[in-house]
Amino acid sequence: MKGAVTLRFAMVRYNSQTMTQGRPQYLSLRARWYRALREALRICCWAALWIGIASITYITLWRGNDISTFWWIPYDTANWADDHHRLGNLAVYGFLAALVTVVYRDHRRQLACLGLLGAWRAALEYGQLFIPNRTFAWQNIALCLAGLMISWLLVEGVLFLSRLKSEFTRQVQQV
Repeated sequence: MKGAVTLRFAMVRYNSQTMTQGRPQYLSLRARWYRALREALRICCWAALWIGIASITYITLWRGNDISTFWWIPYDTANWADDHHRLGNLAVYGFLAALVTVVYRDHRRQLACLGLLGAWRAALEYGQLFIPNRTFAWQNIALCLAGLMISWLLVEGVLFLSRLKSEFTRQVQQV
C-alpha cells in the first residue's frame, strides 16, 4: 500500500497555480512522460558535461600535441582538430556551453557555470607551462571564452524567439 501512495504522490504537482479548491491537480500520462523524458535528457547532459570536462582536462595536460593519437576520438574529428588547433577550443567549449544551458534553466547558474568553465580552461592553460612540449597561448583562453559566449547567446536567442513566437500565436488565437 505504501508503494501505491508513493506513486500517487509522484503524479501530483504541488504549487499554488495548479491547486483547484484546495485539492492538487493530477498530471496526465502525457505530462508525466514529458517530465520523465526531460529529466532523462538532463541526466544525459550532466554525464556528457562531466565526460567532456574530464576529456578536455586529460587532452590539455597530455604531453603530446597530436589529438589523432587518441583511439577514442573519431578519425575525422581528430584530423580536423589537428589541422585547426586553436579553433577546436571554440567548438568544444561551445558544445559544453550548450550542455550547460540544458542542465540549468536559471540564467544566473548558467553564467556561473560558464564562468567556472572559462576559469578552468585558464588554469589548464597555465598548467601547460610546466609540461614539456606544451606551451601557454592566451588565444586558447580567448577562443574558449568566445565559444562559451557565442553558444550561450545562440541557445538563449533561439529560446527567446520560440517563446516570442508562442506568445504571438497565443495572442492571435485569442483574437
